[in-house]
Formats: sequence, structure tokens, C-alpha cells
Amino acid sequence: MLRVTVKHDDTHITLKLEGTLKGPWVDELKRCWLDLVSTNPNKPVWVDLTAVGFVSPEGKDLIADMEDAGVELIAVGPMVRALVDEIRAHGYRIRKRRVG
Repeated sequence: MLRVTVKHDDTHITLKLEGTLKGPWVDELKRCWLDLVSTNPNKPVWVDLTAVGFVSPEGKDLIADMEDAGVELIAVGPMVRALVDEIRAHGYRIRKRRVG
């Protein structure tokens, strides 16, 4: 199960994730993110991964895609920082790097 809480600030939008990012929750997070980006194209999006306990390979791919698109990842704590480092260093597929 994954809980996604959306918080709008003056400067950015934060998606706070809690739980596990796997199965249908990957598609739900993607839908939520893309909806936010399309309705708020000039506001940066941050994703707070601090309370995430597990991320499937598909979830890692989505996080990589989000970061490639300019999403700022918030990773507090050694386990979550290690997850983000793993996604950045190794990845689970070959993906194009953002240019610009």
C-alpha cells in the first residue's frame, strides 16, 4: 500500500510517499505526478521518499524517470539515501540523461 499526500507551497509541490511503491501503486504515482505537472507546469515538484519502506524495480524506474524530468528527491535517513544512490549509480535500465 502507498499513501501519497500532495502539498502545494508558493514555490513548489511536494508529493510525500508513505509505504511501499510496487504493483499498481507505481502506475498511480505516475498518474498523480503527470497530472500535477500538466496542471502546474511552472512549479517544481519534490518527492519525499523518507517514509518509503520498499520500492520495486518498476518503482525505481519511475523514480529515475521523475528525477530525469527534474523532480527533486527528498531522501532522509540512511536506507532511503542508499535507495536513491542505487537508482542514480546503477539504474535498472538504460535511460537518457536530461540535457539542459
